[in-house]
Amino acid sequence: MTVSISVSIANGDDDAVEGDGGAFFLSTGPVLEVIAQAGGFRQNVGLRFVSGIPPGSTIVSATLDVSLVGGDATDDMDADILAEAVDEALDFVDLADVTSRSRTTASVVWSAANLGVGVVTSPDFTSVLQEVISRPGFAGGAVVIFLDGLATAESQANIDSFENIGGSPAPLLNVEFTLSFGDAPSVIITTNVQRIPDRTVLS
Repeated sequence: MTVSISVSIANGDDDAVEGDGGAFFLSTGPVLEVIAQAGGFRQNVGLRFVSGIPPGSTIVSATLDVSLVGGDATDDMDADILAEAVDEALDFVDLADVTSRSRTTASVVWSAANLGVGVVTSPDFTSVLQEVISRPGFAGGAVVIFLDGLATAESQANIDSFENIGGSPAPLLNVEFTLSFGDAPSVIITTNVQRIPDRTVLS
């Protein structure tokens, strides 16, 4: 059975930004700045989603939708997409850190210039999410996706934070996965998302 879900971050505790070495951690700001800088200061963004993906599932596709703001000079994305290598990811209040959290071995580069403003979709990062879902202790809970600024580029992308989305969509995790028929009832999920209804589609 194939299942498709789209899950928004739930509140302002679920997104944060931080520079290399723990500099400038912020979980309540209006903008999440992904900064790539060759040989210099880089800035990384963390996004937490309560996934509801049953353990042992096979990921078919995984992407992020984020809303960019600011236009020219702040719409170039050069980042590594990774996930936190833990069984259950804490929010950014319980663990006020982005850069020092453990990362997956798998990563996917997102490099795109002149993306403009509004909602953009990341490259597929199936291998990254699969590494978390396949952990022996994963039980279907929260995952954190990182956008780590590259050290091989010079760019900045400004993402609307939860606190500042207004009429813009909150960051969204889109996943398609397969599971055995016996697990099907566990993916009929209801979540308390204030701005974007989560979607669950069975096929």
